[in-house]
Amino acid sequence: MNKFYYHHLNVFATEPFCGAPVTVCLNAADLPEAMLEKIATELHLPHTAFVLPPGDSRADFRVRVFTPEMELAFSGAGITGIFFALAQARQHGLDQEGNHFFYVETGLGIFQVAVVIDPKRMPFVRIALPRFIFTETEDVNPQLLIRYFKVSQLASDFPLVRCENYLLVSLPTLQALDNLDPDYRALRNLSRTIGVDTFILYTLSHVDTVASLQMRVFRPALGILEEVVTPIAHGMLGVFLYECGVWQPQQEEIAFIGEQGDRRDRPCRVLTKISLEKDEITAVEVGGTAVQVGSGWLEF
Repeated sequence: MNKFYYHHLNVFATEPFCGAPVTVCLNAADLPEAMLEKIATELHLPHTAFVLPPGDSRADFRVRVFTPEMELAFSGAGITGIFFALAQARQHGLDQEGNHFFYVETGLGIFQVAVVIDPKRMPFVRIALPRFIFTETEDVNPQLLIRYFKVSQLASDFPLVRCENYLLVSLPTLQALDNLDPDYRALRNLSRTIGVDTFILYTLSHVDTVASLQMRVFRPALGILEEVVTPIAHGMLGVFLYECGVWQPQQEEIAFIGEQGDRRDRPCRVLTKISLEKDEITAVEVGGTAVQVGSGWLEF
């Protein structure tokens, strides 16, 4: 009989039962390939993350993250959960105070991860993101988005833009964001038509005084109706808003907190930092902390 130990975490949260639920297995090297998806299906959380030996010599780990239905090429929630669990287990030098850097192999390539260990605070995980390139989209009829999300209007401040398979949609108010009532079947069909699988709807209104924006993210084409937290979307949106002139840099750095998950009663808070040199973006990082709410064994 095999025994599989897992950590159950709430990521991008500072208290239990907030943030995004993530299951982490720190040593999946001996698990058969077919078992990874079965375990994720059995645990049935939005993200189940496995740590494996790297296939690329430049990386320290290989990370694979599954939803109950499929494998994700990249998951900021899964990566954050993994490094918080490593810090809790005091592994890989994370029992020592200071900044620790790792390279993580994912389905989208290798990403740098920094873990800040301060004995007076919870461990903090930062993920360096790739460059984002935006294009205004002419193949999406705004009226379809209004109809499928059941919203009265879109905001006119910012254009509809896409970045890879993400579509960024601006809304005028927090109330408009709260009142969305998506037609998921129609959105799945729209995803196939326009080649977008992730809809980021956002507003510059927010709940917390320290925050700068709130978003909701819908991925029905991936089997995720509404995602509780999508860290890469916060970095992406921050870069887009900077390019639109919204953010004014302070000492060659922009930092802001984005809200997500509030409508799901799982409030998440994501810190985004954009580094600049002569007004050019040199780095984008997203970060947050986590709370461990449980652990256990699976036997099979």
